[in-house]
Amino acid sequence: MLQAHSVSRGFLRRYVWCSVFAVTGLLLAGNSSWAAERAVHLLSSVAIPVSDGNMSGGMFSFDISFVDPATGDYFLADRSNKAVERVVAESIVTQIRPTGGHPPFAGFTACVGVPGSGPNDCAGPNGVVAAFPFLFVTDAPSRVLSFDLRTNPPTTVGDCMTMSGEPTRADELAYDPRDGLILAINNAASPPFGTLVKVDKTTGALTCGMNIILNAANGVDATNGAEQPVWDPGTKKFYLSIPRIGMSPTNGGVIRISTTGTIETTFPITFCSPAGLAPGPESGSARRLQYDLG
Repeated sequence: MLQAHSVSRGFLRRYVWCSVFAVTGLLLAGNSSWAAERAVHLLSSVAIPVSDGNMSGGMFSFDISFVDPATGDYFLADRSNKAVERVVAESIVTQIRPTGGHPPFAGFTACVGVPGSGPNDCAGPNGVVAAFPFLFVTDAPSRVLSFDLRTNPPTTVGDCMTMSGEPTRADELAYDPRDGLILAINNAASPPFGTLVKVDKTTGALTCGMNIILNAANGVDATNGAEQPVWDPGTKKFYLSIPRIGMSPTNGGVIRISTTGTIETTFPITFCSPAGLAPGPESGSARRLQYDLG
């Protein structure tokens, strides 16, 4: 049963947040010692190589980034250069691209023949999750790839389609390392859907499995896409943000999905359009909703 609690309840373990906030409001809300600290400032920067096919001369379209907690390596999905950038030791950049005859990433590519599509709906790479020794990346059309990070350069060891014939991108994703299972989300499909992808934990090979259609028939009428999923090792479930459920723009929620693909329950959220999910406390949000998921 869903139970909403106040912010002061320290035992709450999971957070759903809306990321838009006003700096002025934070300053007013914070104590004087916090406000006296230095403003956010640049520590360093890393130059990103420009690929031969990038006629802009720089980076103009990118998506999700991820830090592998085991290695500290940083990964960025860079559509501009049709690559994933891997940054090691805060300065060494490697560009990761499909190898071994696997098709290249889509890049910043508009959809063709997809009514109502947005500028990123058929682009890629999009989502990245690293769990050494493997990197998992989503792409268009409706594609998930895996790379072996032990090779130099990293080699493609898996490539599968989340739905045959679907032109839109696979977008954000979450990884369950216990079961070797990815939940990949096709946010721009109509209706949006998730896909369970089995990972061979020895080789990194991928097998795209069942689709989880996010429509009214399955109890989740997702009418404005689907956002970030996360794997929670405590409950051993996936959680997925749904910005809007039904036709009212005030109604959103988070759904819980089992490792067998069952949509178990919906945690309703109003006036928020939830997007980001995190398995622990997040600070600095204008509005934070906390739930006991146990």
